[in-house]
Amino acid sequence: MGNFTNFFKAGLLAALISFAFQGVDAQTVDCMSTSGCTITANPPAGNPGDVVSYVLVDEDGNIVTSSSDGTFENVTPGTYTVYSVSYPSDSAADFATIVTGGNQGDLDTFISDAAVSAEVSDPIGVTSPACNDFEVVHSAICSPDKSEFQVLLVFQGGEAGTGGYVITDDQSGASFGPLSANSITFGPFDSGSAYSYTVSVADNPECAVSVSQSVVDCQTTEVELARFSAEAAEGGNLLSWTTATETNAKYFIVEHSTNGSDFQQVGTKFAAGNSSVNQDYTFLHSELANGTHYYRLKEVDVEGNVRIFTRTITVIRSAEDFAITEVYPVPTVDVINVQFITNNDEPLTVQVVDVTGKVVGTQNFKANAGVNQITLDVAPYAAGNYFVSISNGTNTIVEKFVKN
Repeated sequence: MGNFTNFFKAGLLAALISFAFQGVDAQTVDCMSTSGCTITANPPAGNPGDVVSYVLVDEDGNIVTSSSDGTFENVTPGTYTVYSVSYPSDSAADFATIVTGGNQGDLDTFISDAAVSAEVSDPIGVTSPACNDFEVVHSAICSPDKSEFQVLLVFQGGEAGTGGYVITDDQSGASFGPLSANSITFGPFDSGSAYSYTVSVADNPECAVSVSQSVVDCQTTEVELARFSAEAAEGGNLLSWTTATETNAKYFIVEHSTNGSDFQQVGTKFAAGNSSVNQDYTFLHSELANGTHYYRLKEVDVEGNVRIFTRTITVIRSAEDFAITEVYPVPTVDVINVQFITNNDEPLTVQVVDVTGKVVGTQNFKANAGVNQITLDVAPYAAGNYFVSISNGTNTIVEKFVKN
């Protein structure tokens, strides 16, 4: 879990940022368009009469270009270092040779000369504007017996459009996609093993974020969740959850979505911190609009690391007395649980329908007045998007789910 914050910082550098670097007064990265960005450096301290030049070096140690005024234009996305160099005029020929045919090692040797003054920036991350809102959240979800886990990747942004996303398993080299969905689940894997994936935007490949965890230990997690549920209440949507154990937990973030993909923070709740007994929490989201509402929880530990540690649950606010309230897990690989409410004891017809409208599964169910749940076996179905429909002969309610 400790990698969440670091990966977000690496993948979500803003397109218009001011940087302050040790030894350099200020440097900025101005991404004005997808054609490139501008890096500007302030002059270094030097001796009167010295020549001042600037060198842009990429993350592989290659000299990209030089500048006499500290401005580099049309810089493509990547990670760079700026050398601000002040040197005597009789060293100009040596400097020019390094810039035109040398590398970072040659430049480091040059600036080690006592007559040369130089200031080196911290790494500068440059991203395309299309990547500004691109984010990837990863979470290892342990099985009830803690012997194995699945990896959930949730991603959004990057102006994906209809092109979708491509996911690469960094350990095997296998690629998946392009995917139009905003999430994918891998596994199960044995507890104690590692994972590493890179998520990129198919139409904007410069938007790429790598996420990994060296060891997934299902036996020692920061928070072990015992229960997470939500219901429509008079004053809004009431969420409640119970943790079985907590270790160095700081607080929980409650996130809400109206489409199941784009989540926004709607509140926080302080955690107990360290506990080996059940801790109960509730949160009322003052949302009264009719429709389907999606919720999930993130946990933040004392070191500031963030992870999603719940599945997404739904609340349907409706004037109707017959509604699906929750479908999980989504995405699924084997079974889907459908929770719904009805006002009557009545027989129902439950169907699974693919995106072409074809009915791929049907069964009957005897419902009781109140909250009901039915579990459907979807393992035989091909990967894709499906709909579960429940009919009482008069009304039909429908909810979407994804099969991996």
